[in-house]
Amino acid sequence: MALPRMFGLFLLLLPWSSVAQDLGLPVFSQGTLERSETLPQQDTRVYTGAIREVRGEIATSDRIRKELSGEKRLISTGRNFSVSEVQGHYAAALQEREATVLFSCEGRSCGSSNVWANRVFGESRLYGRDDEQSYQVSAWRDASNRIQLNTLYIVQRGNRQVYVHEQAFVVPEGRKLPGVELDNRRVFGPIVIPWRNHNDPDLAITEDQLAQILDLAEEYPRGKLYLLGYAPLMEGSLDSLIATIDEATGKLAKRLQDAGLEESRLRRKSLGPLVSVVAEGRPRQRVEVMLVREESDD
Repeated sequence: MALPRMFGLFLLLLPWSSVAQDLGLPVFSQGTLERSETLPQQDTRVYTGAIREVRGEIATSDRIRKELSGEKRLISTGRNFSVSEVQGHYAAALQEREATVLFSCEGRSCGSSNVWANRVFGESRLYGRDDEQSYQVSAWRDASNRIQLNTLYIVQRGNRQVYVHEQAFVVPEGRKLPGVELDNRRVFGPIVIPWRNHNDPDLAITEDQLAQILDLAEEYPRGKLYLLGYAPLMEGSLDSLIATIDEATGKLAKRLQDAGLEESRLRRKSLGPLVSVVAEGRPRQRVEVMLVREESDD
């Protein structure tokens, strides 16, 4: 395969989320989840514009009003991070999900932090500096083809403590967001399987991971499963490392075939250090399983 085509395939298969689809986005890695609350399906207003208070009422240029259910979370990140650093973590997570940003603002352009904290979210700890805040509304289709609607409010208080308030909603099946077109997903994964022993790979796949792969393959019976092997180049030659990664992906392929998957559905790629090995929360030696769905698998 020509190099440009290989590179294009690598970009297509870069990880975007976990197959075990949780609602919302992964919590900032060095933050603390202080509170999480389930939101029952109810009439919900999601503001998609800057807000202000006019004669005791919230005024905004635009909003979404729908019957939605989901979760809301309050996360503290301490005093060692800025709003922009925390925002960068969530921006990367949204990019992995190929999310569509419906509205975003920063600083004073968002309006009054006091109004966001006490009138919109009902959380006094979110009252901070008007020039150190950000708000973003985004939407994407997850691995279950649900539309997720997400709001993120990040603010730094006067004592430099940064808080994140996330609202993660699911749009009821069959409903759409006005003016928003979200394509059905075609790439699912990764399911991350570590392997030990640099010279003799020993896969650490769990029964739960195996079940996730088999369930995904059953849901999309025409989809191809890509087994992507990663490892850092520490000592020895690149050829030797690639051979070791080949052995790791081969062992996983055999395990999947023993579990009933057809060999024709499996594609093995030993990427090694040829693309970025480092990914937050993932071991450096790993095989990532991705499924690419055929358009006829609806």
